[in-house]
Amino acid sequence: MKHTLLLLLSVWFLQPAFAQENNYWNAQYGCNSSLLGGAVVSSYCDNGALFYNPATVAFKDSGTISISANVYKLEDIKLSNVLGNGIDLKNFNYGILPQLISGSFHTGKNTELGFIIITRNDVDFAFSQALHSISNIMPSYWTADTVRRYDFIASFEGRTRIYETWGGLSGSYRVNKHFSLGMTHFLAYRYQKFQRNMNITALGLDDSTYSYSANFQSLQNVLMNNFSYILKLGAAYKSDRVNAGLAITLPSLNLGGIGNATSEWYLNNSTQYGNDSYLLFDKENNRPFKYKTPLSMSLGTCIKFSKTKLYLSGEFFAPIAPYSVFSPVNDTSYKSNKIVRFNSDSVSGITKFANPVLNFALGLEQRLNNKYSLLMGINSDFSAANPDNVMYEYNDISYTYINLWHFSAGLRVINKKKIVSIGLLTAYGKISQQPQFADLRTPNDIEESQMIGIPQETAGFRYRGIALVLGINY
Repeated sequence: MKHTLLLLLSVWFLQPAFAQENNYWNAQYGCNSSLLGGAVVSSYCDNGALFYNPATVAFKDSGTISISANVYKLEDIKLSNVLGNGIDLKNFNYGILPQLISGSFHTGKNTELGFIIITRNDVDFAFSQALHSISNIMPSYWTADTVRRYDFIASFEGRTRIYETWGGLSGSYRVNKHFSLGMTHFLAYRYQKFQRNMNITALGLDDSTYSYSANFQSLQNVLMNNFSYILKLGAAYKSDRVNAGLAITLPSLNLGGIGNATSEWYLNNSTQYGNDSYLLFDKENNRPFKYKTPLSMSLGTCIKFSKTKLYLSGEFFAPIAPYSVFSPVNDTSYKSNKIVRFNSDSVSGITKFANPVLNFALGLEQRLNNKYSLLMGINSDFSAANPDNVMYEYNDISYTYINLWHFSAGLRVINKKKIVSIGLLTAYGKISQQPQFADLRTPNDIEESQMIGIPQETAGFRYRGIALVLGINY
């Protein structure tokens, strides 16, 4: 019985879902840098350089203050067939979000100091769905001579909220007119809230079984806060025709975190198990949480023509081995006719990992005249959580495994006192033939799927986003 219930839990609790948190390039920083697709590892374009490659800051002409914001942001997500064929989840978001605030100043002939505050992650997706049907699809233990129809009611609610901000102090040094070095020390704060709840009731409608009903309920709530330290090192080369840059981001150092987690799994009046009721419950308060970011290395170049600059960058993110984000202290309570103790890791423990990722970006700057320049960019944004890998073996609270493509275009205007940039950022991603969260169209009560069906690989996820971005450099 214990192994059977754990198998049922793996069908529900361990299902992956959707958002963007496993995409390392889901945001770019600095308006000019963003409009160039983030392909700026080799060159200083604005104070986003403190994030991309702090060494390039040593080559800028004067002290600057940068403010960049997504003036208006729209996001549209559709999860097709995730709760059964024809049962979709949808979410539409809009909002205003500061992207970057930064400044850099000369402190010597060849030295530069700076500060930067960026919104590294901002995810807020909520989904809900309800289903009511009268069906003759019979659970395996309801035979045709006892039950011909039943009333089936199911509801689903899910939400993920992630807010992650990085604050950094940077220093750079120009070794000579062609070569510079730099580093940025980041303090990162991450807030994450995750909810996934399912409630199912089946009620027999025939006279002989009118009083018969069965219930399934699953609940998972997680709230975590975490602080970490991240160091970025950079080197840059500059000449009249070509720039080049190298940046290395070291793995994060966990500084501590705290959070709460609640998991509940309830099954009532299952004929398969002798009309018994079963409850698994675990609640953990004020427990240590941790979160890791990977080692990464980025390379870039900029080729200069008379009125055109071509930017190219790539970044490799190393894999992260499975680690425990949260390890429960309490054993999970399991109640039926007997009281049994479960290892709570099997229900409430949270494990994360990341696959290696290689992203690339291409940017184009075309000077139209002495005042106006056109900026365009394209960059990949591949997910570190590939569904074809071992993702399903772990209890992960992320909602992400979709590869995205980002496209950008805008205009930079130069005057005597400031540089103003404005443009559009877009993102698109789509994936099909993915496992469903549940199959409520055929909720047969068989051993592998207690009333939630056997998930089929017919789900599809689609993401579309667009943002108006504005930046001012003083």
